[in-house]
Amino acid sequence: MATRLTDRLLRSLGPEDAGSEFRDEKLTNLAARVGKGGKVTFSVTYRLGGRGSKRRRLTLGEFPALSLAEARNLAQRQLGEVAGGADPAAEREQFRRPSVGTTLAGVVTSWLEGVDGAQPTPWRAGWRAEQLRGLERDILPTFGNVHVAQLTRRELLACIDKVARRAPASANRIRKTLLQVFDWAVDRELLSINPLVRTKAPAPSSSGDRVLTDEEIVLAWRGIADYPKPMSLVLALELVTLQRGGEILSMRREDLDLANEWWTIPAERTKTKREPHRVPLNALALSILALASLPPEGLAFPGRGGRPMVKTAPAKAATRIVLRTGMTPWTPHDLRRTAATKLVDAGVEEWHVGLLLSHGSRHPSVSPVTRAYVRSTHDAPKRNAALTWDARAALLDWRTD
Repeated sequence: MATRLTDRLLRSLGPEDAGSEFRDEKLTNLAARVGKGGKVTFSVTYRLGGRGSKRRRLTLGEFPALSLAEARNLAQRQLGEVAGGADPAAEREQFRRPSVGTTLAGVVTSWLEGVDGAQPTPWRAGWRAEQLRGLERDILPTFGNVHVAQLTRRELLACIDKVARRAPASANRIRKTLLQVFDWAVDRELLSINPLVRTKAPAPSSSGDRVLTDEEIVLAWRGIADYPKPMSLVLALELVTLQRGGEILSMRREDLDLANEWWTIPAERTKTKREPHRVPLNALALSILALASLPPEGLAFPGRGGRPMVKTAPAKAATRIVLRTGMTPWTPHDLRRTAATKLVDAGVEEWHVGLLLSHGSRHPSVSPVTRAYVRSTHDAPKRNAALTWDARAALLDWRTD
C-alpha cells in the first residue's frame, strides 16, 4: 500500500520501525526502508521484461543526506534509463565487482603494455619497473582493486599528499604517472574525465642549481673511485661525458666505437626520441671504459643476473658517497650540470655544450628553412668540447691511475 511520504514522516521513523517499508504515493517505484538502527534508505524498483519479470531494486541513498525531493528526482532519472533499455542495478554491481581490466591495477598494467610495445627492450623493462615502484608502494595497496571510474579526485590527492610529506619528489612522480594512466584510460573510454586533470604538483620542483667547486669535484671523484664497480664507472661517465644517467645505464657494447672514440646512443634511447646522439669519447672516458668488463654485446653495465639496473641506482649510490665523504649533498645530475658549467667557464660556447648535452642540434639563430636542409651531427664542436673537458680534468688532477 502506498503512503504519502513527507519529510516529517521520514524524520519520525526510528529503530522501532525497523524492517518497515513505505512506498511513495506520488512515485510508487520509490520506497523508504527502515534499517535496524532506524536508518532510512531510499530505493527504486523496476522490471526489465514486463509484469512477469523479476523486480530489481536499486539503492539511491540515505535520508536526510538525500532529501525526499532529491530521491524522487533521482528515481525518475533511473526509471527513464530503464525505459531506454539500461539496467542501473547491474551497472552498479559491475562497479562494485569490476573486472581485472577495469580496476586501477588492471588499467596500469594495460597502460604499461600499451606504451611499452609488444617486445619491450631491457631498458624499457627497467622503465616499467620504475613506473610501478611508486604506485605499488603508495597507491595500488589502497586503490588497486577499485574501478577507475569510482576513483575520486579527493581520495587520490589525499593519498598523494600523504606521500609528499614523506617523499616530495616521489609524490610528484606518482602524480605524473597517474595523469598519464588516466589520460590513457579516457582515450579508451574507461573514464569520462581524468580525476587528476588541472591538479598541481604536491611538492615544488626545482631545475637545480648545485655546481660543484673544483675542490668538490676532486673529493667527489675520489669518493666515486672508491665505490664498487660498475656503479662507480656509471657515475664517473656522467661527469666525464655529460650524458644522462639513464642513457649510460642503457649503454650497449654495440653502441661503442672505441677505435674511433665515439659512442652512438640510438634515437629510441635518447630523451627526445628524435635522432641518434653521437658522443665523443675523450681520453678520460676511454680510460673509464677500459676499467669495465665490457661484454661482446649487450648492456655495458648490467645489474645482478644480467638485468638492467634501475634508473634510481646512481642517485642512491651518490647519496652513499656523500655520506662517506662528508660532502654537501649532490646528485648525479649535479655532476652533469657541473661539467657543463665548467666547460662554458673554460670558453666553450653554450650552444656547443648544449650539443654535447643532447639539448638539440639547432642553433637558435638559424632559420627554419635552413634547418630543413642541414642534417649535421655537429661532431666537430662536440669533439672540441670533450677535449676541452679532458684537458680541464688534467689540470684539476682528478684522474685515476
